[in-house]
Amino acid sequence: MGDGSFPLFRLRTYHHLGVTVAPLLLLFFFFRAAFSAGNRAGRVLLRYLALLLCAATALLFCFYLFWGMSYGAPTLAEQLGLEVRTFSTDELLSVAECVRDELNVASDSVSRNDDGTLTKPGFRKTSKYAAEAVGAYTGLPTAPAKGVLNSSLMSFATITGIFIPHTAECNVNTYNRTAGLCFTAAHEMMHRWCVAPEDEANFAAFLVLYEHGNDYARYSALFSAWLYLAPQIKRADSPAYTKLYYSLSDGVRADLKQYDTLWSAYRGTVIEQVASSANNAYLELQGESDGIKSYGRMVDLLIAYYLS
Repeated sequence: MGDGSFPLFRLRTYHHLGVTVAPLLLLFFFFRAAFSAGNRAGRVLLRYLALLLCAATALLFCFYLFWGMSYGAPTLAEQLGLEVRTFSTDELLSVAECVRDELNVASDSVSRNDDGTLTKPGFRKTSKYAAEAVGAYTGLPTAPAKGVLNSSLMSFATITGIFIPHTAECNVNTYNRTAGLCFTAAHEMMHRWCVAPEDEANFAAFLVLYEHGNDYARYSALFSAWLYLAPQIKRADSPAYTKLYYSLSDGVRADLKQYDTLWSAYRGTVIEQVASSANNAYLELQGESDGIKSYGRMVDLLIAYYLS
C-alpha cells in the first residue's frame, strides 16, 4: 500500500460549483443595486456591504477552487483498491484482535514514565515524526504541522487540530499531550494532501504512520485506531469489548485513561456543543450527510485494509 498513492490534487467532480456561483450572482445584483440607488447614504452603505460580500465570496471561491472540491473526488477506498462493505461483528472483532495484538507489541517499543504513561518527545519532534512518515509515503517533502499558541482555548471546544486551506496550514492543539498527538498531526497533513473527508483523513493518517512511521508514530497510529474501534465493539458485543480491553497491556490502558481524563473535562460544555454543531453543519454542507459521525467511518476503511 505504501506506494505514494495519494495524488497531489484529487479534484474530479464539480458539485460544489453551485456554492461558489450563487454568491457571485448575488454579488452582481448587489453591486447593481449599490450603484443604482437614488439615496447617497444608501449607495454608500450598499457599496460597503458589497465589498464585504465580495471579500467573503473571494474567500469561499478560493476555498472550493483550491481544496473544497476534493470532497467530490473518488473515494480513498477506490484509489487504494479497498473493498468497503457492511462488515459482520466477527470481522470487526477479528480486526480488533489484530489491532490489540499489534498495539501491545508497539507499546513495548516506546519509552514510558513512572506512572506507566507514554513518554512524549515534545510537540516539535512529534510533528516532525508525522511529517517524515507522510513524506516517506507520498515521496515528497512535507512541512510539519504548527502548534497553536493558545491551545488551551481549542481544548474547550475539544478541537485537536484544524486545517486552513487558504494558507495550507496544519494547526494542532498542543495541549493534547496524549498518545494520539502524532496521529492528529498526520490527520491535518493529509488534509493538506487534499484528502478532505474526515474518515479518509483519519485512515490516511493511520496508514502513513503505520507503514512509514518510527516506533512512536506507529504506536500513535494503532492507539488512535483503537479509539475509533472501541465504541463500535461496545455496541456490537459488549462482553467481547470488556475481554479485549483487559487484554490490552498496562501501558496501553494507562494511555487510554490519560486520554479520557484529559478530554472528559471538556465534553458536554456549552463551548464544546457549539463547536460540534458548527463542525457538523460544515461537514453536512460538504456532502457528508452524517456530519461529525463521519470521523468514525474510518473503521470501515480500517477493517477493509486488514482484511485485504
